Amino acid sequence: MDVHKVVPREYEVEGRQATELSSSLQRLTQKLERSEAYKQASPSEKAALRQAINEAAAASHGSTRVQSRALPRRGVQGYSEDLVKNMADYGESSSRYLAKLEHGTELEAGMKAMEEAVKARPTEKGQYARTQIRNEVVKRVNGDNGFQQGGKFAPLVKRAMSISFIDKLASPAYSVVNAMQPGMVTMPYLAGRHGVGRTVSALARAYNDIGAGSIIKQGLKETGRRLKGAGAPDDFITNAKALLKDADEKAMLDHMVEHGVVDPSAGMEIRELAKDRTGVGGKLDTGLGYLEGVTREMPRAIEAINRMTTALAAYRMEKQRGASHEKALQYAQDAVNNTQFNYSPTNSPSVFNHPLAKMAFQFKKYGQGIYQLIGTQIGKAYRNASPGDRAEALKTLITMAGTHMAMAGAMGLPTEPIKYMVMASGLVGGPQWGDVEDKIRKAAADVLGKTGGEVFTRGLPRLLNIDLSRVGLDSVTSFGEPRKAKEADVKTWLFDTISGPVASLGIDYAKSINLIANGEYEKAAELMIPIKAASDALRAYRQTTEGKVSATGKQTSKPYGWGEAALRVAGFGSGREAEEGAANSMYYRQQEEQKNERSSLVNAWTGAKPADKMKAMAAITKWNQQQAPEVRIKTSELTNRAHKQEADKKTSVRGIVPTKRDKHILQETGIYNAG
Repeated sequence: MDVHKVVPREYEVEGRQATELSSSLQRLTQKLERSEAYKQASPSEKAALRQAINEAAAASHGSTRVQSRALPRRGVQGYSEDLVKNMADYGESSSRYLAKLEHGTELEAGMKAMEEAVKARPTEKGQYARTQIRNEVVKRVNGDNGFQQGGKFAPLVKRAMSISFIDKLASPAYSVVNAMQPGMVTMPYLAGRHGVGRTVSALARAYNDIGAGSIIKQGLKETGRRLKGAGAPDDFITNAKALLKDADEKAMLDHMVEHGVVDPSAGMEIRELAKDRTGVGGKLDTGLGYLEGVTREMPRAIEAINRMTTALAAYRMEKQRGASHEKALQYAQDAVNNTQFNYSPTNSPSVFNHPLAKMAFQFKKYGQGIYQLIGTQIGKAYRNASPGDRAEALKTLITMAGTHMAMAGAMGLPTEPIKYMVMASGLVGGPQWGDVEDKIRKAAADVLGKTGGEVFTRGLPRLLNIDLSRVGLDSVTSFGEPRKAKEADVKTWLFDTISGPVASLGIDYAKSINLIANGEYEKAAELMIPIKAASDALRAYRQTTEGKVSATGKQTSKPYGWGEAALRVAGFGSGREAEEGAANSMYYRQQEEQKNERSSLVNAWTGAKPADKMKAMAAITKWNQQQAPEVRIKTSELTNRAHKQEADKKTSVRGIVPTKRDKHILQETGIYNAG
């Protein structure tokens, strides 16, 4: 008898009767019209009754259905007189309704085929996974898809995420890092199938053919237009497509735009013009809209370049292999989705679209996409379903490791799973992740020298004094690591990792208030100004004029040079600054470890029973042999500690041994009945 896994039950959105609700209400109207009470009602009462039921029927379709737009907007001042707002709402809901009519049949056919595939093999291996996938697809098709969210918290969440984007990514560095994605991710993906040389050549040609330089200039121009308060053109794609001479390539780009793979951002700007700008929320929306318009133009231009270049290079190379237009088009679409990723709400796990979870998962979709890509390639290599799959996947993984190691070093490889295990061992007395990094760095420095060790572990940009560790894959889901393997530090790290950038923004504001109270106005301004480029400029000025100074007035880092200041203004850190931070972390980490080891050995000896003294002393002797002379535990230290413990026992109160300065505090605790 075979025993199979328990299969999850099928997911049904609002039950099967939900779609029939509106027609049921219509039948209720017909039944009421035949009743004696209705016949005896006055004309106005009959009209009011019919209207109430008709509105309930329309409302049952949900806020994204065109039928619900027939509902009158009661209690919304000026809505019935605002033709622009009504037309914008109606156009938006109509487009979604028409899209459902156009693609609904195809979607239903696909859903039906999926259902039949799941139910046809109930006892075959993999049924549990198939059912899970089926349930997730049903949730995404029928459930909340990111466009249907509302509620009283939705406006607050959107504003908070807008502020967070401006605070964290409104910097030239964001666009520079984003522009590296085709080289670091797309190239390895395509090279696995077509080879590194052909792929690099195809990408270079694609950059040239779409006029990437012109698009960057256009992005700068549109940023200037936004600064002046003017609207920007809809997209960067039309001009690029006009440069292409091949009709099939133009059709391919049209297909990508139509399917949302290459996004022209051609939204209805009339929606923004029709927004209510009154009140505190309206004023805030006006300011955020202006800042977002300014800061998103260059990222939008870079994203268009990345996606068009990937699509064009993939399409051309696949056609050169003999593929038809349709197959090459599908390959290009898959290449864009698998390397530039699909950030649409309809392609996100449902939890990513929850109004509150959105804040925690902001900027995490890239990490999800990277791990999906890596996992897919590992699975492809393991299964080797078609001849050549394993070789193709392995070439992709090796090349991807090479590009990331070149830019972020060995520590920029996807080491997060290992990091999590090491961090868990650190909680029970094992090594910390910082110890692992120190050992790797020491081994590299022993072989390659100090500079060679830096380049090996942190990437080639360090030769130019540029820190590009942020492009590595070692922290795409986590937020660094705990400062120490202590409960409080681990909780802080978990909070920073799980809460997301919106929560960290609130913490920054709280810190800035404390800095203002201490008279540190420049540092407070760096935290309070929610525009990364502006805060980076302030920091560059401060560290160029004074460097880093501790609370006690010690110089912890010398002032920036002009090159380092320019890097900071652009949003990058310098290699020197990163190296100083790593060296200081190593010092304090090893200092803490040495202190804890010494204290543990001394306490073990002083607290040991007479019969165990020799064993404790042997442990101290063994430890001393591995330490420098100034670190070793001396016999005099042990005897002094033992005498002090005996003296403390006589003067302690409830285990407290007060100093002369603290005696008055202990006396004040006499108000408690603690004995």
